[in-house]
Amino acid sequence: MNSFQRADVSGDQGENLTKAVLIPLAFVNKYEKDIGLDFFCELRSNIEIGFSVQAKGSESPYYAQDTIRSLPIERSTIERYWLPKKQPVFIFMSDTTKERTYFLLIDDDAYNKRKGRGDTVTFLIP
Repeated sequence: MNSFQRADVSGDQGENLTKAVLIPLAFVNKYEKDIGLDFFCELRSNIEIGFSVQAKGSESPYYAQDTIRSLPIERSTIERYWLPKKQPVFIFMSDTTKERTYFLLIDDDAYNKRKGRGDTVTFLIP
């Protein structure tokens, strides 16, 4: 399997692990249009509370101290689609080998902490 296919499989596994975490808590709907987000969710306990999710997965993610590093996200995606949303946006990062999933709310504070150079940004998720 080439690296592109492996990344695609890891991405699908990351989505599946994320859904497994979310389904007991929320109704999970896949976005049809690719806007850099995978799911729109509504809490089962109160469907008026919604949020969006970007799911990422890796067979060998980078860990540092008590965090896992997300895969790179285009800054333009965050600035154009994520930050302007009225509902919260979360990034979920899954270690597909260990089948563990971590998440972080992406807001102005989280984004500003990771500002820097380059077209992409990664997040350190506790």
